[in-house]
Amino acid sequence: MKHCTNSRLGSLLHAYELNTLSEEEIEQFEIHLLECEFCFAEARNFAAESSLLASDKAVKDLISGLQDNRPLEREAKMRFWHLLWPSEKPYFLRPALFYFIILLMIVPVFRSLLISPKQQVRAVQVINLLPIRSADNSILKQSGDDEGLINFVFDGAEEGKSYIVEIKSVEGDLIYMDSDFRNFDSFQTGRLVAPISKMKVGDYILTITDPRAKPPYDRKEYSFKIVR
Repeated sequence: MKHCTNSRLGSLLHAYELNTLSEEEIEQFEIHLLECEFCFAEARNFAAESSLLASDKAVKDLISGLQDNRPLEREAKMRFWHLLWPSEKPYFLRPALFYFIILLMIVPVFRSLLISPKQQVRAVQVINLLPIRSADNSILKQSGDDEGLINFVFDGAEEGKSYIVEIKSVEGDLIYMDSDFRNFDSFQTGRLVAPISKMKVGDYILTITDPRAKPPYDRKEYSFKIVR
């Protein structure tokens, strides 16, 4: 065999012969010798020289110094890991866990910054349904992305009280219903986000009902259109 089967362990040959390895490294290298014919032959050929050099303190100290560089690197990594994950502290006080939580909080924000302004700002269509306004002016454009805000007035509506709001097609198909609608302001104006993506082109009727009032003051209807 002309080459070592494990260059990392093979590099320990001279340190092994000079007896400057740790017990763990000695065990690893001796296992390697049994598996690598190249290093076994090198160790056998170097045996006589190693006995002579091992008696020279200067040579031994030099080899030891070279070997110490690797353990120092491992120790540095271990110290760094201990700073992040000190086993003597409770889990919730370990810095690595804190940094992980911060990362979980930052990633969604960072991803949102990558979204273009066009994607972040969604167009909102608005129509105002008023008793004095004709249905021809109450038009929303069909869209799978945009939202439609419908403002409507209901005489006698009070903030915080519950009303029934429905949207039906002129054919009578129920498109939307909220039996506990409370979104009226002090000006008796309600605001509703219309589910445009679920609505086809055509005419619709929005009905507001007050379950506490008596006819004809308990009900109001408005008409609007969905167009392409």
